[in-house]
Amino acid sequence: MSDPTPSPVQRSSLPEAHCPTCRAAWRGTAVCARCGTDLDPLMRLAARAWQFREQARQALCDGDRAAEALAWAEAACQLQATPRGLRLLALALLANGRTAQAVSLIERLREEAGSGLPGSPATPGGAIVANPGPILPALRKAHHMEAGMTEKRNRWQG
Repeated sequence: MSDPTPSPVQRSSLPEAHCPTCRAAWRGTAVCARCGTDLDPLMRLAARAWQFREQARQALCDGDRAAEALAWAEAACQLQATPRGLRLLALALLANGRTAQAVSLIERLREEAGSGLPGSPATPGGAIVANPGPILPALRKAHHMEAGMTEKRNRWQG
């Protein structure tokens, strides 16, 4: 039974996509041109991850659904962890006040971008993480301020 939702999967939406059997570059078809492997299940998985990312984006844009955005972003990354999906997850973590985890994720993405690995955020569309400018220091400062406030709160309550 096929899903009536149009497939958002395009060649450009799957960074460095390859056939899992023979590793041939994916050419946007449901069957591998080299070995004949059925790629439809992978395409469906990628489409589902895209739908989850769209739900996360919408929840973040709504402004009052941060927890829902985080759940959608995490689910999307479990299905398919793309550089943009991981950046979306970092935003969702920030929206939920989980600054330390967001900083850790962004630092990991920056390290991968510096490595020049295929599919890393240094590829087109990864400029936000590859060159975050003042964003990361500001996040670190916010995290330290957050930690300091928690410490003060604990002393006052204790």
